[in-house]
Amino acid sequence: MKQKQAKQIAITLVLLIVINVLGNLVFKRFDLTADHRYTLSATSMTIVDKAKEPLYIDVYLEGSFPGEFKKLQSETQQLLEEFKAKNSNIIFQFINPLEDENTSE
Repeated sequence: MKQKQAKQIAITLVLLIVINVLGNLVFKRFDLTADHRYTLSATSMTIVDKAKEPLYIDVYLEGSFPGEFKKLQSETQQLLEEFKAKNSNIIFQFINPLEDENTSE
C-alpha cells in the first residue's frame, strides 16, 4: 500500500515537473476578458515590432497614490510588460515624481 502511494506521488511530481518545463518553453498569454482589454491591437504589435534599438520608457507613477492612481499604475505596468514580452528592446522603469532628485540614483 505504501509503495503504491509512493509511486503515485512520484508520478505526480514527475508530471508536474514536465508540465512546468513545457510551460516555460511554450510561452502564450491568454486574454479571457470580454472586451479583450489585455490583447494588443495589430497596430500596437506593428509599432512594438519596429523597435530595433532599446526604447527606454520612464513612467512617473511610483509612490503613494490614491486607489485610482494605483489602478492606473498597475494597468500601465501590465501594458508595458505585454510590450516587453513582445519585444525585449522595450525597457521601462517607474519613477517617483515627488522624490528628491539629489537622493535618486
